[in-house]
Amino acid sequence: MLLDTVLDILEILGILTVLIAVASLILAPGGPKGVIKLIREPPVIPVIGIKQIFAWYGRILIPISLVLMLIFLISAGGIIDQLGTSNWSESEATVIQSEIESETSCSYDESLGYDTCSTRDWLVVTYSYQVGRENYTSDRYTFIDDLDPSEYSEYPLGRTLTIFVDPGDPSESVMIKGFMPVWEEVLAASFFFVLITILTTYFLAFWKIGYHIQPAANRAKAREAPNWEWRGFKELFSSSQLGGVLNLMRQATQDVYDGSSKDLVVEIDGKRGSHTIKNMNDILELLQRADNRAVVYFEDSMEEGRSVSMDVIDVERYTIELTESIGSDSVRNLRFDLEDNWLPLIEFIKTAISNSDQEQGNWWN
Repeated sequence: MLLDTVLDILEILGILTVLIAVASLILAPGGPKGVIKLIREPPVIPVIGIKQIFAWYGRILIPISLVLMLIFLISAGGIIDQLGTSNWSESEATVIQSEIESETSCSYDESLGYDTCSTRDWLVVTYSYQVGRENYTSDRYTFIDDLDPSEYSEYPLGRTLTIFVDPGDPSESVMIKGFMPVWEEVLAASFFFVLITILTTYFLAFWKIGYHIQPAANRAKAREAPNWEWRGFKELFSSSQLGGVLNLMRQATQDVYDGSSKDLVVEIDGKRGSHTIKNMNDILELLQRADNRAVVYFEDSMEEGRSVSMDVIDVERYTIELTESIGSDSVRNLRFDLEDNWLPLIEFIKTAISNSDQEQGNWWN
């Protein structure tokens, strides 16, 4: 099993090397002549030492580790529930329904100009069982995973299953108990982490080899160039870019109506519709659909009340102009690039909501 995995990874790396070579020949400026010129006059490949290697591993693997930890925390409740099934009692059940369910999610792709959708399929097996004189039904496979649709033929109606039932609450059951489903998730995450580590090592090895095989004059120039250093974890976590992203995520998920919601009329490129708004994300998702202009009306009187309009000025950089109005009178105006930062948009809308709240009290209740 392990040997097969290693061979698969080596095969992937070999194919990747061929693809890089072919892409270099096709995409190189000047075509094949450009490649020949590059061979005759190779660029200076920077020095790569231990510090640089650790820096690259840190910059690539630390964010991936954080993402994996975040996924683990999100699913922590299901993992704890699954681990709690270790002492559940074995019982027999009968399949009474087996069907494939699906869920489609769509999002607007600005680069393509239309919605892109993805569909997730999973198999739902409903089974019945008896504990004492009571009959129960359930469709839970595990607390953290669903059945793969490819296993549909494995669960025909009437098939007898071995399930596991909570002794304290017979209505709770799973088809697989204990640590095994958790272990499978850990292996999947570990494989992804190891694959990224191998690809990073592959890249760094080529860099190291390239530095040593370049002409002596180029190596001398590389040694004379200023060295960059990895300043540690503090630099990564205190960077303004990362801080801005975290702040944006925090601001976007905050409730704008103190936990309540309100149906607002939103006009997108001339088409109006009523939308339930609870947090800033609800508003941002609507505004992203606009090609030219969007207007959010905060009051039932619409044109006569307070509103915020967004006009797209430059499509390439997505420069927009925001205007807060009361009726036909402009109150505030702001122009900036969404490509650089979304926070001004969020703050502008939050202020408009606050202004409307001060005038009308808790009007969303």
